Amino acid sequence: MLFLEGADMKAKDAIGIAIAIVIVTMFTIFLGTRKVGYHVDEMWNYGLANSVGSVVPKIENGKVYQGMGPFEDYFEVRSGERFNYVSVWQNQAKDVHPPLYYCLFHTLCSFFPNSFSKWYGIAFNLICMIFIMIGLAKLSFDITQSKVLAFGVPLIYGTTILFLDMMVFIRMYSQFTLLAIVLTLLIERYWQKDLDKKFYRLLAALIILGTLTHYYFLVFAFGICAFFAIRLIIDKRYEELKKCIITAICSGVIYFAMWYHIAGHLFRGYRGKEAISNFVSFKNIFAGAIPLAKILNKELFAEFALVIVVLGVVYGIVKIKDKSISFGFNEALLLSAIFYVFIVGKIAPYKSSRYVMPVGFILILLGVVICKGVLKRLVSEKIAEALIIAIFLGMNIFNLGARDFYVPMDNNSEELATILPVVADKEVVLVYESDWEVLNFFLQLENAKCYVMVNEESFDSVIDNINEDFILMSYAIDLDSITEKLETEKIYESGSKSYYYVRR
Repeated sequence: MLFLEGADMKAKDAIGIAIAIVIVTMFTIFLGTRKVGYHVDEMWNYGLANSVGSVVPKIENGKVYQGMGPFEDYFEVRSGERFNYVSVWQNQAKDVHPPLYYCLFHTLCSFFPNSFSKWYGIAFNLICMIFIMIGLAKLSFDITQSKVLAFGVPLIYGTTILFLDMMVFIRMYSQFTLLAIVLTLLIERYWQKDLDKKFYRLLAALIILGTLTHYYFLVFAFGICAFFAIRLIIDKRYEELKKCIITAICSGVIYFAMWYHIAGHLFRGYRGKEAISNFVSFKNIFAGAIPLAKILNKELFAEFALVIVVLGVVYGIVKIKDKSISFGFNEALLLSAIFYVFIVGKIAPYKSSRYVMPVGFILILLGVVICKGVLKRLVSEKIAEALIIAIFLGMNIFNLGARDFYVPMDNNSEELATILPVVADKEVVLVYESDWEVLNFFLQLENAKCYVMVNEESFDSVIDNINEDFILMSYAIDLDSITEKLETEKIYESGSKSYYYVRR
């Protein structure tokens, strides 16, 4: 593998990386034990990877369920369906995401048939984390030429809220981040080196694998490759630039042959249409990037990003004064991160931390480079590096502590804290319109005494058979016409979800 080669690091230096991996693993396991709820997309994650014949749970209206109920066949790999990649491929063709992550996640779940656990998703993220740490260590050493920072940068990055969020969020963003780091390392290694066949093969493979992981990988790849192309033009390496363009085109052709459903997702799917509409709109150009920048400020820098920016300006002025400023790899890397945040801010359906998780490593790495560039003019290089690691780690611990050692994507919420004890010994009636909506209530239903799922038309016939108090739940449905006929007390309301206690 590319990120295991090339840098002047010895076996003993791997001890520092191993320590960073162990520390981040411990943080992740600690936060994983505190993960109670699930984002609806995490539920989709299990279903799309493991269900056969349906991209939503198969529900029988009016049937009384207990425990996993209809979610069992949806979330779990059944004994006769292990390593069934045809089903995964078909599910993703109907969904809005490419299939590679889901195939790999299905592989992991296939080793544990007929079971469901949050730890399958977290374990997948931890596997990616190991390689993320190694790749980032190599990249950090290449850029800083410091074995201390080769250990320090991965440790700093791995203890940020943004990264720990990614570790407990059961989606494809850890895989996305890993491939982004490998592509970055590839470009960095060949920034001033003649391109060879190995480079073109790796570039093609990463474009294909990355875009099979998430369509936003195209944004990241386009940005960093575009700035690399500028470097090739500056150096008059026109033949290499031509081969890079040919490689990208060939990668696209191969990708489309493998996954032609991208056309349907982009031009017929609701997410693709939404992204294209947002991209071509000239309204509120920075309206998306600003919220994402605020997230990065909070989850990467504990709201001290302005300090890094000021130090960056100082660092830039010093370099200009020393006449050492140039369009180097660091500058290209920073511009590619800014480009990614701007474009994704334009096209993303939500302004969520998930969409900037893949570029967090860039900002931490360059933040460390900036701090070192300023501090080493005041103290010795070793003291500067020690101070940087101590300050950044202190900042991360402060940020985590300020959140009572919870992270947003553990989905612990007031809603669950209120509802789960209430449903423990009660029957639940869930009123829904679309099958996918029931995913929002998985944990609540699983913890109930028993539950029934109905539409508005069948509600009356179902509750006629319930002789004891029950809990009524709904998603984005006005229940006034139903609740006015019953003796109800609203327990909780959260967004589109409503909970009532019904007395019989």
